[in-house]
Amino acid sequence: MSIFEDKSMKNFIDSLYLWSSYIDEGFFHNINEKIYNDYISWKIPLPFDLLEDKIENKSIRGICVERMIWKLYIIATENKELKKKFSFFRPYCLITEPNFFGSEVGVFFSEKKLQDFLFRNINTKNYKEETKEIKGNLSEKYNVIVPSFFSYKYFSHDIQDCDDDIAYHGGFHFLSYKY
Repeated sequence: MSIFEDKSMKNFIDSLYLWSSYIDEGFFHNINEKIYNDYISWKIPLPFDLLEDKIENKSIRGICVERMIWKLYIIATENKELKKKFSFFRPYCLITEPNFFGSEVGVFFSEKKLQDFLFRNINTKNYKEETKEIKGNLSEKYNVIVPSFFSYKYFSHDIQDCDDDIAYHGGFHFLSYKY
């Protein structure tokens, strides 16, 4: 690794730690003033070359997963008044595979929106999308510890779009805070 790449990676890790550890007042303002379609989320700030599931990205992807878990914890515990304010308040972390492009940390404010998000089952003549819960192991795959106060599920996610000639097979890890 060159000195430039080493410095670039250090800057990325530093910015990732800042992203995961800090929730600004804007976050609380958005939560208190406006709910965006029953959930709000923050995408993980990844350089494009780290989105792909390659062997050389494995250790940095483990750091990313660990920082997403930390951000989930911060959101869930930072302002306990938010949980009291809403009838449904579920902080979550979504880690998409095979790439991290859709990975995010957020909050659901609706049980229906959460269920619709997790179980996207659409079947039309030219489009089919299906998610189903299957066995997964986030701890083993990314060498991270998932604390027992989080619930964990893994889903397969398949899309077949005949109009656009797209076939996708992936999955996602879903963690949420247990109150």
